[in-house]
Amino acid sequence: MQNEIKEKTTLLKYDGRLAVRGFAKHLLFDYDRASVARPGRLKEWDFYQITDGDYVLQMNMSDIYYFSTVSFTLFSLKTGKKYSAGMNHFFSKGSLNLEKNGEADHTTTYSDKDFLMRFEVHNDTRHLTLNAIDDVGQKVFVDLWLYAPPSSQAMVIATPFKKTRQFYLNYKLNCMRAIGTVTIGDVIVHFGEKAFGLLDWGRGVWPFKNQWFWGNGATKLKDGRYFGFNLGFGFGVLKNATENMLFLDGVAHKLDQITLIRDEKDLMKPWVFHSNDKRFELTMIPTYDNYTKTQAGPVFLECHQVFGLWSGKVVTDTGEVIPIQNMLAFCEHAKNHW
Repeated sequence: MQNEIKEKTTLLKYDGRLAVRGFAKHLLFDYDRASVARPGRLKEWDFYQITDGDYVLQMNMSDIYYFSTVSFTLFSLKTGKKYSAGMNHFFSKGSLNLEKNGEADHTTTYSDKDFLMRFEVHNDTRHLTLNAIDDVGQKVFVDLWLYAPPSSQAMVIATPFKKTRQFYLNYKLNCMRAIGTVTIGDVIVHFGEKAFGLLDWGRGVWPFKNQWFWGNGATKLKDGRYFGFNLGFGFGVLKNATENMLFLDGVAHKLDQITLIRDEKDLMKPWVFHSNDKRFELTMIPTYDNYTKTQAGPVFLECHQVFGLWSGKVVTDTGEVIPIQNMLAFCEHAKNHW
């Protein structure tokens, strides 16, 4: 059921079909834009999120060929106060030139009038910076350092869709310690000991209409070890692998299928997660719904990113049972026409 890729391999055949399907713990898939069968449907993004229990910071560079966005968002989990800044361009056609290997050393920069965002990657360190003017005219400065455990394993997956030339390559790096400062006008937010960062790096040709569930979180256990998880389902053909994974001090532990039970009419009621192998049994008590909705012509993006406190237990590949109590994490449900 879970096909693990352990050696470096080409992602796409000459005609755009996936050459291999499955998951890996490092970015072993060689991604080449020249092999994409439908470049007009190609979607690429680098998305970073930092959370410390009080604030959530999101920095994003994404290019879906006919539309690109470079954005910054900071919001309070306690008050809902939100700050944002961004630049959008129609018919970008891949002009952001995002890096083809999110694990390798690189620097990605976007520069425009009153907006300079940069992602620098070197070994296990990532440096995120921003100098911009926000949506209401305030100056924004971001200077953040993310530190992954040495040679940290990640969730990497090559997922097919029903149409043979559609695919999704995803690399999610979890449990990065985050240190730095965000300044917006007179507001200063310091990220420190409680802050964790994650990277969602995606490349693929998707169907126009799609949806997904994505859950993620990180924390420091009482014994000093760093723990996190990633969940992903609701999209693609997942018979070769899932996005479900645990992380413990930089080591990945693979999970199989996850089932979610929730009240579709009231998202602030508990979300209950079960795994078919009984290795992920957690309940989320929601505390905040970061709801976003965008529509521009036929493009429609809607997402309930629900944050909450997670409790229950998980089991590693070695059989260790880890109790979880009131861990801050999120699970989102996105519906897109893009």
